[in-house]
Amino acid sequence: MSARLGFDYELQLLKDNLAEMGHLIQNAIDKCMYAFKSQDETLAKEIIAGDRDINDIEKTIEARCLSLILKQQPVARDLRIVTTALKVVTDMERIGDQAADIAELILREKRDEIYNLTEHIPEMAKETKLMVGDAVEAFINVDIEKAQEIKLRDDVVDD
Repeated sequence: MSARLGFDYELQLLKDNLAEMGHLIQNAIDKCMYAFKSQDETLAKEIIAGDRDINDIEKTIEARCLSLILKQQPVARDLRIVTTALKVVTDMERIGDQAADIAELILREKRDEIYNLTEHIPEMAKETKLMVGDAVEAFINVDIEKAQEIKLRDDVVDD
């Protein structure tokens, strides 16, 4: 296998790993909102346990990125893709952590009215889930316009 084919193969695996991580995070957000609304402690525990899977895939992606840099010594566009993946994976992992943090609150608070006190969270979760999917898609397709549009949508979640 030529060096370029090897790089392309590894790059595709990296993109596949990022897509898998995105799906895990989107599922965690969905489960989190259901558990939050229903105060489902079993599901909350499942979300917390699932955060380990997200952390594990983060480490896999980081290792793949570092391996690509060390073994393939990418330049220009290829280097930007790999270094962007390193940045994106950290941000995505934090989203998974936040879902787990909300799940821990569900276990600690055990109040039926907590959902009503924080009615803005479901809308934030919905937008975050969409942004994660769109961000992964933008990365995989190297869609700069879509990435910039997602950046503008970030204010909806932050406000």
